[in-house]
This record gives sequence, structure tokens and C-alpha cells, in this order.
Amino acid sequence: MKTAKVLKGSKVYPKIPTEVTLWKSSTFTTPILKNVLKPPRDKVRKTILDTWQEEWDYSSTGGFYNEIQPIVDYKVKFTCKPRAKEVLITRFRLGHACLNNFLYRMGLKDNSECELCKEEEDVEHFFLRCPLQDRLRENLTAICQAHDKRPNIKNFLTVTECINVISDSLLPQDRFL
Repeated sequence: MKTAKVLKGSKVYPKIPTEVTLWKSSTFTTPILKNVLKPPRDKVRKTILDTWQEEWDYSSTGGFYNEIQPIVDYKVKFTCKPRAKEVLITRFRLGHACLNNFLYRMGLKDNSECELCKEEEDVEHFFLRCPLQDRLRENLTAICQAHDKRPNIKNFLTVTECINVISDSLLPQDRFL
């Protein structure tokens, strides 16, 4: 049996058999242990996902994001460079962008209305109905059609080319920083 010395500070601890060490860089060191523990680990992960999905399906919060991301999983949903772009898109996905609806809920605005339309200015209004965003909406719609996708909020906030157009259009505006 192989052994390894463990040094801590000025003390030398007894040798520990390397076969006893289960983890090394987040993976098991022996294929046998890995194969033995995989089925219970997979069962636990499935149980967690099933419970999480059920809670997500019947949650009274997160409705807007639930429409964009109805299925839960362990994957990171969105990352990109630069960070400002990632933050912008994530805020839109969560309904927490600096639109009057969100600012009103946070107590930073007197009302939630769009300054031009006098409709509630939320993410849907911003991307789908606001005349101030006609050019952006036309560009996003053209991209969706080129990908054989419907021009809707989910596709605007998930199709990579749409995300690029949104960030290029909105990041230069002080409103969304």
C-alpha cells in the first residue's frame, strides 16, 4: 500500500495510505470507488433536481424568468465577456433591469409607466411594444426569423446574436449601467 507524508506547519503527521484518500481535484482516485459511488450520487442529484423542478413549477415568484427558463438544471445559464453585458442580460432575464416597473417596485420611481406610452414599462413592454425600441425590435425580429424562431422575449434573451444586438444597443446608454 502506498503512503504519503502529511506536513502541517512544523509537525509531520503519520503516513496516510493514498487509497484512503477519496478526493483528488474533485474526482475519485480509484475507478472502483468512483463506480461504486456513482449510482447513489446520481440518485441524489436526480432527487434534488426533481424537487427543485416541482418547487419551480409551482412557485409564486420568478414567473417571468420561469417563462424563459422553465426547466431547472445544474448548468450555468449565461456567462459572457464583458461582465457588463452578462449583468445587463441577466437583469432582463430576471425582470430586474432598470426599467420603470422595477425602479417603482424598488421605491426609486413615482410610477411604473413608460414615459412615452404611459403603459407599464416592464421587460415585455420594452422589447415587444414600446415605440422607443422599434429599431431594436426590428433587428431582433430579423435575427429570430433568420434562425427560424419566433420573435419573443425568450428568444431575444437566449439567442446569442440577439444578446449581442441588445448589449451593443443598450450598454452605451447610462440608463442600463
